[in-house]
Amino acid sequence: MVGRQRQSIRNTKDDKDRISELPIHVFLRILEFMNTRDAVRLCALSKSWKDFWKRLTTLSFDSWESSIVNFEKFVSEVLSGRDGSIPLLNLEIILRTDLEQLDDILKYAVSHNIQQLKIFLFVNHRFHFVFPSSIFSCQTLTFLRLSPSFWGPIWELRKPLQLPALESLHLENVCFTASCDDCAEPFSSCISLKSLILGDCSLHKNAQVLCINNSNLNRVSLCLSSVDAYKIVFSTPNLCSLTIKNVDCHHQLFSTCSLSFLEVDVNAYVDPYSPFFVSLLQVLVNIKKITLSWSTLRMMQEVLPYWDSVGTRPPCFARLESLKLKIDPSSKISDEK
Repeated sequence: MVGRQRQSIRNTKDDKDRISELPIHVFLRILEFMNTRDAVRLCALSKSWKDFWKRLTTLSFDSWESSIVNFEKFVSEVLSGRDGSIPLLNLEIILRTDLEQLDDILKYAVSHNIQQLKIFLFVNHRFHFVFPSSIFSCQTLTFLRLSPSFWGPIWELRKPLQLPALESLHLENVCFTASCDDCAEPFSSCISLKSLILGDCSLHKNAQVLCINNSNLNRVSLCLSSVDAYKIVFSTPNLCSLTIKNVDCHHQLFSTCSLSFLEVDVNAYVDPYSPFFVSLLQVLVNIKKITLSWSTLRMMQEVLPYWDSVGTRPPCFARLESLKLKIDPSSKISDEK
């Protein structure tokens, strides 16, 4: 009994407030992994912590939070209350209907040297939404993702992006406007862009061609809408990875440069006589080294016999030096096949 009491006394002495003993930069790092609402509430638990949230460089706002009675007021108080001398490097916003406040939030982010921005929008009806232009001339932004729900609004981008520091871009449900003639060319001024993901993007009625023009771009992933088919022109001499996904694809692909190395992954249902498949082979005709996914090879296996039946020959890959097949480990494919 005496031994247990002594053990209890030792435990009481060792029972310290270890969180308060953490260095400030470690405590702030922990807060930045939390939703901003939870970070603010945690800081309210101690007088010594009460102003720590004002120094956060990462903020995350979620309008689905049921505990936030007035989301718009909460966001406004956080932005006005934080230390304005500290940059806001990372911002994630999940919105339902608070579109009016979005422009003010983005202007604040731009003025505080935002680097990474994610916006998710959930609205139960479709409409064209002209995105606030303030973010598209930001000099510090390196990562941008705009993702409305599939039943939500269509982002309408009326001007080419002027984002010189942008390295990674992920756009979904975006409508591009032609900058000259019938061609939309939104990425040519993003001189640092390396990775581009486009999901179900469309063209304004004044455009018929989407030109992906960027000399530094090396990875492109497209999930193509089956509703509006248009021409896609690649002017990407350093492209090394191309991924295309869709259930039913009718787009046409073209390239203004001779691609020498490419990893290609096409996961789409393709009509054997569709312009998509023909144009894809034409884009690859000068390839020297290529890596094909199993889904791409399977698509070719299904489509090429149709060409043979009508006496049409596919392009000849005269420069091909290396062909590799990339097989998904989860796929059940025999060695013989």
